[in-house]
Amino acid sequence: MLLAFSLANWDRALEEAPADLGANQWQTFWAVTFPYMVPGIVAGALLALTLSLDDFVIAFFTSGPGSTTFAVKVYSMVRFSVTPEFNAASSILITPTLAATALVIQSRAKRGTRHGYSRRLESIGAPPRPWRPAAASHPSTGSG
Repeated sequence: MLLAFSLANWDRALEEAPADLGANQWQTFWAVTFPYMVPGIVAGALLALTLSLDDFVIAFFTSGPGSTTFAVKVYSMVRFSVTPEFNAASSILITPTLAATALVIQSRAKRGTRHGYSRRLESIGAPPRPWRPAAASHPSTGSG
């Protein structure tokens, strides 16, 4: 969500300029797009850390003597030693998250949208266009 907000005012010309200069999609992503996304990524990571610490603290202080919550169990596992149970629990939590992320990325790629740009273009009456790098011509030269 925070990453979407940080990309809300993204200018497409910032991605088209490196393509005009001969950069491929990966070079454009790492040199232009990713640095623009870093504040949103950092904000999301800090928010996730804050929420997970809050979950642990609340569970640690409110759990009764006979019950152990998952957050407290993971904390005690990490404190003493990393066991196969901890690795299994981590895998069970991470695998569905990665799978859901991959499905969302794949569905967006099939629709040809990138961060909702096509929906915004449709809202102003422009026909939707799939994302692809710009042609290797510069608009001021009149070619292409």
